[in-house]
Amino acid sequence: MGGPGYHDPRSWVAFWNIGHVAFFCVGSYLLCLFVRKRKPDLSFPVVLSLVFVVVLIFGSTVECIQTGISGRFPEGEDILRNQLGCLVAFAFLCPYTWQT
Repeated sequence: MGGPGYHDPRSWVAFWNIGHVAFFCVGSYLLCLFVRKRKPDLSFPVVLSLVFVVVLIFGSTVECIQTGISGRFPEGEDILRNQLGCLVAFAFLCPYTWQT
């Protein structure tokens, strides 16, 4: 809930925005692990595609729910940051889980 206001320092706004990337990076990695454990027969590209779509839907839904709860407007940049976190997980974390 909440987030930085108009008069907050830019450093706080930047820190808040990096939180989107970090949260969705960890979430995407954990989702990759979960899908791999539940469906080990799925190929790596299929799992990545599935996780990418799930993160997109979840992030978009959260942005829309924010409108009703906090009165904020949905921001496309937040959805892009969510997807960036997902891609960071794909690039740096998920390949290592497939090697073992």
